[in-house]
Amino acid sequence: MKNIILLIALILYGFSSHAQSTRDSCASGDCKNGQGTRYSIGAESVFQIYIGSFKNGVFEGQGMLISEKDTVTGTFHKGEVTGIYVRKLVKESMGRLGYIYDLSDKGNYDVMTVYDDGQLELKCFRNDKFNSELTKKATNKALNQAADVFLAAYKGKLRPRSEGWK
Repeated sequence: MKNIILLIALILYGFSSHAQSTRDSCASGDCKNGQGTRYSIGAESVFQIYIGSFKNGVFEGQGMLISEKDTVTGTFHKGEVTGIYVRKLVKESMGRLGYIYDLSDKGNYDVMTVYDDGQLELKCFRNDKFNSELTKKATNKALNQAADVFLAAYKGKLRPRSEGWK
């Protein structure tokens, strides 16, 4: 009986550790040091596809990371997105089409939300905390330019602005 319980426990452990592992595969190109396309399937069948530059097998340089929830386009460094990047939502969420981030300064960053009526909302964070005073008077030229490009992709598809929203 002890042996049967031990065998069942080992089998269940094997299934659970297999389910939590991530499987990566290079679909095309050079996913070590060059341009390529790599996909990964992680826990709970979450998938990601990365198309772009690699260095030592890690995302490095310009790239696009596609998942079930969003698409992130920007510059990657040591596998992490950095600088100014765009996060486009796959499914509209509460009128939001996506976000544009400026992570040029660690801990201090700006986030612009792009709404489906063309409205833009800029929020500033300093030391990883929302800063309402700075947000009231903030402008971020780079984010505004990125928002123009983002909105151009939706030209003719944006819904009319709601009454009261100016």
